[in-house]
Amino acid sequence: MDANDIADPSGLTVLEAVASGYRDRPMMAKAISRDRDGAIHIAAYGSGYQYNFHLRRWADLAAMMTTLQGLERRPYHCLVRGAPVDGLDLSLPHRRLIYPAEDGTDATLQDVPRIWCALDFDKSRPLAGVDWHSDPQRALELLLERDVPECFRNVDCVASFTSSQGFKEEMRWRAFFLVDQPIGGKPLKAILEQFNKAGGVEIDLALAGAGQPHYTASPIFRNGVEDPLPDGRVFVIERSRRRVVLPAIVTPPAGGPTAVRRFTGKFPAPIIALLDKMKRGESFHQEWTSAIAIWIAAFGPDVDPLPLILAIDDILRDVAVPLRGQRYRDQAWRQMPVFAVQLANRERLAIAADKAVANPPNIDWDNPEKFAMLLKCSQEETARQQATAAMPDTPVPKKFSEPRRNSRPRNRPRPGR
Repeated sequence: MDANDIADPSGLTVLEAVASGYRDRPMMAKAISRDRDGAIHIAAYGSGYQYNFHLRRWADLAAMMTTLQGLERRPYHCLVRGAPVDGLDLSLPHRRLIYPAEDGTDATLQDVPRIWCALDFDKSRPLAGVDWHSDPQRALELLLERDVPECFRNVDCVASFTSSQGFKEEMRWRAFFLVDQPIGGKPLKAILEQFNKAGGVEIDLALAGAGQPHYTASPIFRNGVEDPLPDGRVFVIERSRRRVVLPAIVTPPAGGPTAVRRFTGKFPAPIIALLDKMKRGESFHQEWTSAIAIWIAAFGPDVDPLPLILAIDDILRDVAVPLRGQRYRDQAWRQMPVFAVQLANRERLAIAADKAVANPPNIDWDNPEKFAMLLKCSQEETARQQATAAMPDTPVPKKFSEPRRNSRPRNRPRPGR
């Protein structure tokens, strides 16, 4: 593998999920099925552990279309913007790591400037006057005219409807563009963030990341569910311009005050949504861990999450105990404060990493492993922050506003003690 191939601005990396150890080969495609009651169930993407890395090039729109049409029929493949690190043996499968893992595994992907980018939309309003079932290409053309930022309009692209299209209320679609000059993941994310702050339809910032999968396979339909797009979902859209000219990044003035949120009796809306899901008894562990992560992202590492922990415990008492028993509730009560402390510590590391990046002279270049870990924490914190960005706060329901007497199981210590 030549160094020039790795840093090729027109390059991309296709990841092929493989079986590893006891893990089956995970699917990089959603599975959409119908349960016994007739309700539609959408299974999430598989959690890949190791992948074969394949290098590809997008020198023009035709090459982009060929690749994306091919990946549409490959449920074990996805693609990323990043490139393999120098010296990586591509004959062997590897983990998808931008930073060294805590177990000592080295990074396998690196961020390099690319001459392409993808815009992903999950919240586009439905279209009026066009049937996207029968004419998906025309529907995508109208979405491109209405929802993309100005600099992307009238530019050639490969556009597609994503897996959940037709099963959610909003229009869900994505478009791949060629840009006029190579751009790295961080500046691309900063530009897309400017677009989001300016208003309009929100763009998913995650796809700017070097290691973020771009899921390109069509969904798998089961149990009588029909494909709402039987005539295809990936199309070339040719317009008057060949490439996007991206705007400059607006840098905020240095030294300004940093806004700090404090808990004022209102949960962020994403936390309320997770609590509601727990009330329905669908699942518990993933929801309360996500809720605590969002709390830390919203209020910082120094705001006590006890109000949220008590709210979760009330739901576990009322819903989880009949389904899983008192032992499950007691175990969660012990785990929640420990998990919150761990996230708070990682949040502090993320803050330290952000300060180091903003002030390069303060970086300890003699300890690159430590700095890499700080950056990893910072990246994870950014993902949590995105979960609460531009989300309205929701008042805490009355039953969660104050700790209730005798709400804790007998002989159970309070969190934080």
